[in-house]
Amino acid sequence: MSYRRCARGERGSVFPLMALAIVVLGAAVLAVGRLGVAATDRAGARTAADAAALAGAAAGEDPAGELAAANGAEMTSFEAEGTDARVEVELGTARAVARARRSHGAIDGVDRGALDDERLAPAMRAALGRAGQLLRHEFALTHVHPSGLAVEVPAAVADRLAGVAPSAGLCRPDPDARPTRFEVCQAGDGGP
Repeated sequence: MSYRRCARGERGSVFPLMALAIVVLGAAVLAVGRLGVAATDRAGARTAADAAALAGAAAGEDPAGELAAANGAEMTSFEAEGTDARVEVELGTARAVARARRSHGAIDGVDRGALDDERLAPAMRAALGRAGQLLRHEFALTHVHPSGLAVEVPAAVADRLAGVAPSAGLCRPDPDARPTRFEVCQAGDGGP
């Protein structure tokens, strides 16, 4: 009989330890999740700030704010001086600052004639400018969609552009049927 009492007493002391272990494990999972969200916010804020700065340098404050919003961020500061633009954005708990300068000739790797196309929306100009910076290679456009938010590029460029598209704010909506078509990503499109 004393053995049964002893076994029951020991068994009863395991449950509080298991409960404590579950609470500690749950807290650890929450902490890791918050770190992941913070890292995602920081990366998204950097991408949004880069794209907004390029839009600001190319077309001014309103297009910069529109592109920051299209990337899920809010532009909190904009400064322009000559051909330079500086923007600050917030995304979730993250803040990012970026600077851009409008240049002459090819703009950040994209043929200047292509970016001067009046049919391009400022957000597309900025996204193409960022893509050109990332590619470090000049390329032209073969077609601009009437909305100004979608373009076709030469087939020789499409795969390389697809590799940097998410970082530039560009989406490739149908890579199998139309591999040369790229659009400005909207929040939730799978872009930045």
